[in-house]
Amino acid sequence: MKNVEKKRLAILSALLVILAIIWLRDVGSDSEGTALRRPNQTHSTGGHRVARSSAPTSDGRPLVEEGFRPLPLFALEEQARRVAVEAGRNIFVYYVPPAPALPKEPAGPPPTIRVTSLSPESVYARTGDFVLHVRGERFPEDARIVVNGQEQPTERVSPTELKATIGRQWISAPGKLTILVRNDRGEFSAPMTLAVLEPPTPEYKYVGRIDDLVFLASGEARYAVRV
Repeated sequence: MKNVEKKRLAILSALLVILAIIWLRDVGSDSEGTALRRPNQTHSTGGHRVARSSAPTSDGRPLVEEGFRPLPLFALEEQARRVAVEAGRNIFVYYVPPAPALPKEPAGPPPTIRVTSLSPESVYARTGDFVLHVRGERFPEDARIVVNGQEQPTERVSPTELKATIGRQWISAPGKLTILVRNDRGEFSAPMTLAVLEPPTPEYKYVGRIDDLVFLASGEARYAVRV
């Protein structure tokens, strides 16, 4: 048992010696690093960051490493002037002439026949033929009423009035008709619009019934409908 304890003590002693050697080596290396870094100094001179080293150069002057230094005002102005000059020499910037103006289409001749009004100004669709009166100024003897590009049989009532019967086919559906006046010499008026309206739905009132006849009333009108 005594031999075993002696061996344990010897092993512990050896471990302590090894740990002491390692600790002394680490402390020595830290001291050397601090001593090497201490001569280097960094100081500020008026906003310019300069790093200095104590190691001299070959000619005996200390080695100075300069960091970023702001340019003085005159240097900034010179740099801006050079940039402006280089921009003026850009070969990719060239004058582009404006596109030529397109020629305007010649306006047609102004109307030579004056139309002032239509009567009626509107009609209901699906209501049959009607008489259209066109009034204006100094209608020629050969003036004719034109509806949607087609001439209509026209009567010259006076130098200021024309009339024509417009067939029911022109008002078979709601919409509008384009009315103008022209003659054989190429004179014409400005077009005017005649509105074709949807006829109103009549309101019927139930009156009575006899067998298969139902009697209805709408205003003054009376109707009998077989059902």
